Amino acid sequence: MTKFISQHNDWINEIEILISNHQFLPENTLDYHERKVSYLQHERLIHLLVLIFVGIVLITLFVTSLFVDITALYILLIVIGILFFLYIKHYYLLENTVQKWYDTTEQIIKHNIN
Repeated sequence: MTKFISQHNDWINEIEILISNHQFLPENTLDYHERKVSYLQHERLIHLLVLIFVGIVLITLFVTSLFVDITALYILLIVIGILFFLYIKHYYLLENTVQKWYDTTEQIIKHNIN
């Protein structure tokens, strides 16, 4: 996913240079960009659902560990906690990228109007 984001960000940088130089954009620029945004929105939704699920499992394990004293449960709690942290980090990347790409969509639209 990071490769996909990086490649499209490189493409966005090229488009922003064209916009700043008031040059014409290729005809399918907006459609291409919106397809990429749509794909990332889908990916973001899936990761949000997984993040919520992992969070529920983490809370359940934590509450269970308050009442049951099993070493394996504590180890599982730590592993799920690390997984939850990594999902939050990845979801943060997806969310910020989508917001940046929304701004780029607006730039393309404004440029095409002018």
